[in-house]
Amino acid sequence: MSGKSINLSARELEVWKGFANSETTKGIALRLNVSPKTVEFHRSNLYKNLGVHDYSALTRLAIGRGVIEI
Repeated sequence: MSGKSINLSARELEVWKGFANSETTKGIALRLNVSPKTVEFHRSNLYKNLGVHDYSALTRLAIGRGVIEI
């Protein structure tokens, strides 16, 4: 992943931030006014586009890329 640019939609970025901040799928859906299935769809796309396969890797990458601060 290092050195590779990440092209995400604004919505995908919001979903990524939500998961990285330990929000639930339902919580993200309520905050963004979308269905939980839509959030799951974005999460699936994030896994594929970011080259990760689980929730913890998604969070670590968010921290490493400065998407969220701890």
